[in-house]
Amino acid sequence: MTNAVVEICSKPVKVAGSGTPAPSPSPYLQISSSVAKPEGAAGASTAFVYTLTLVRDGSTAAYPFTWAVTGSGSNPANAADFGGTLPSGSGTFASNETTKTITVLVSGDATVEPDEQFLVTVTASATGLSPVSSTGTIQNDDVSATPMPTISISNPVSKAEGNSGTTSFDYTITLNRDGSTSAYSFTWAVTGSGSNPANASDFTGGTFPSGSGTFAAGETTKTISVPVAGDTTVEPDEQFVLTVSVTNVGTVTSPGTILNDDVSSGVPPSSAMLARYRADQPSTVTQDSSNLMSAWADVNGSGVNLAQASGTAKPLYVADSGDGQPCVRLDTGKIMRYTAASTTQAEDAFIMVVRLGDYATGADSLFARGGGPGISDTQTNWQQGNSNDGQGAIRNADPVVRNKWVILSGRRSAVVNYYPGGGGNTGTMELRENGAIIKRVVHNVGDVTATVLSIGQASGRVEIKEAIWFNRYITDNELLAMEDELNARYNVYGNVALRRTLTHGVQRWMTKTGASAPASSKPLHVLFGQSNAMGEGLVQDVSGLPASVQGPIANGLIWNPTNNAFENLQAGVNNRPNSTPAAPLIKHGIELSLMRDLSIDFGFGYLVKSGVGGTALYDRWKPTLQQTNNLWRSFVDQVENARNRAGYDSGVNLTLGYGIWYQGEADAILSQDARDTYAVNEREMLATTRSFLFGGSALKYIVPKIKDGSPVAANYQAITDAKLSNVGVIPDYQVIEGWESSAGVSGPHGNSTSMLKLGNTVAGLIGATTTTPVA
Repeated sequence: MTNAVVEICSKPVKVAGSGTPAPSPSPYLQISSSVAKPEGAAGASTAFVYTLTLVRDGSTAAYPFTWAVTGSGSNPANAADFGGTLPSGSGTFASNETTKTITVLVSGDATVEPDEQFLVTVTASATGLSPVSSTGTIQNDDVSATPMPTISISNPVSKAEGNSGTTSFDYTITLNRDGSTSAYSFTWAVTGSGSNPANASDFTGGTFPSGSGTFAAGETTKTISVPVAGDTTVEPDEQFVLTVSVTNVGTVTSPGTILNDDVSSGVPPSSAMLARYRADQPSTVTQDSSNLMSAWADVNGSGVNLAQASGTAKPLYVADSGDGQPCVRLDTGKIMRYTAASTTQAEDAFIMVVRLGDYATGADSLFARGGGPGISDTQTNWQQGNSNDGQGAIRNADPVVRNKWVILSGRRSAVVNYYPGGGGNTGTMELRENGAIIKRVVHNVGDVTATVLSIGQASGRVEIKEAIWFNRYITDNELLAMEDELNARYNVYGNVALRRTLTHGVQRWMTKTGASAPASSKPLHVLFGQSNAMGEGLVQDVSGLPASVQGPIANGLIWNPTNNAFENLQAGVNNRPNSTPAAPLIKHGIELSLMRDLSIDFGFGYLVKSGVGGTALYDRWKPTLQQTNNLWRSFVDQVENARNRAGYDSGVNLTLGYGIWYQGEADAILSQDARDTYAVNEREMLATTRSFLFGGSALKYIVPKIKDGSPVAANYQAITDAKLSNVGVIPDYQVIEGWESSAGVSGPHGNSTSMLKLGNTVAGLIGATTTTPVA
């Protein structure tokens, strides 16, 4: 149902005195709330009545107006619902008259159909009044005498592929006959989908499976077996979707995931390496009398790369980097570039031993992906020439790792981003990892024939002891074995893994003098979403909260991205990282009671909170969107930064616990996400979040509902229905009751009491038994 819109105008205050003339009247229109009624029997009409009010504000003039009905919403009404013509009309507010009635006659019928929506819009532009509108819902009241069968499909299937032969992925198709005894034919087909789509070679016979069948008279179930081909290739998990279409009934889909069950232990062989460079093998380095490098030969014998034609861009060879080991030094503006042999070669992973110097934050980063306009061997400002040609991989590196030798690794991203066009870049599809393009799928128009990765900083210093690029996906075991080898050779400070499926990350080596393993593992919970996650509603001042939650809450630790640190949670101080500090409202959410309960029962609690008002799931929380204000990207970066800092500061290995996902009112107001697309977008976002955060660990989702009595209550219900449809589809996904609106309280946002109660509920689901007082 589309929202009822009620225009509310603010009027200037008339100030008497000093001979100042009073402002001119500012009249405006109001219309009554939406109307929902059954359509009635065939041949009859049902009146949908709306009251139009003219708030005169001192005016006594006459005001003519017109009105018209249009279809709207998810199932718009059409002319046939009103006797063949969409209604319209006109009228006039006589002098001093303030109310009028608009009656929309809906034609009854005997047709079984979904509820239909329309919009009544009143216009008085000739007199300067702003238009107003309200909605209507024609409710179906007819019952079908004819059976209306429906089709459903079993839950997603995830299986290991096997090492040979065929592994069957079986799906059950169920026909709800609704009294029908007819036969129904169907077809089915498999296509690749998701972040790493399966291709034809993943299925027996080397083609995408498809087929057809028939539900015989009275038959209600069929089994479809998708034949997956086993192999011994180490590769990431792959996804596909099965689509089944039943003639005159409908279409259903269900996904499948082919789980990799192949293991590669030890360091990847040379055949898996596109290139490998080592500064401790001087015979591979070509330099002049000033130790400026003109080339760095690949130790694998695959040719001379990283060549720089211009002295201004040449790195410096340093025989002793301070620990007796040589390195290659890139000061401000210096770049090194790896160039693959052709466009068919693409780097799926990299690992290198680097030392990052101090540099300006924001615009500077470590990697640029080149090959397109604006990138050349002699370019001193190494960054890319246009946004479609790549972004920096490391921005605002944690100060604790600067000026220290670390192992930096990255693997192919789990998210594919599509650029719809602009200039010569139409159709570019890239795989990104934390901003860096690790693999190019389709090159831009105008790219050089080779694949290029540039290393350097626009301001600051980068030093490199060893760098390796791989030509295939590198497993966790292989990457960890590679890290072990490099750590033994170089005795690094820590390990920084860009690829979030590598769960070890910085916790492998905390410091040279520290333990080789973290001191302890503790769960990190995340509260994310939109304004609801922030608690951006009618909340009490801090002084009105129970003293037990005002804080600071001992060992109730919340991540403060401004200070780049975990801090004891304190209401109104550090519990609103994405809201304006000077805002008049406290904007607290459920975190106060949640963290108090956890810290009392478990002795600690770690939380990352993110959210901002006025945003919708499809608009700002969709992982594949490229806007600079993409809240999802900011959120996952916050979580990763929080985990890194906990490891560096105290050796605590944070593992993911629960994610509390709370969508906001924008999804209900903006109809694009108030229906079926919400469920699809939510599945995509939560699956990608689980994949990105700490490598797909067992993140469990708690999802509160929203209940509201406003004119858009039906849209909130539609979103709730979408969430309920994801129960059993999204793993470890639990929908719970949220807060409800009450007199004088914004339902989507709740109030302090309702938020504290909900925090208690969530803490209980996590395992706490303490309950914070709410008054």
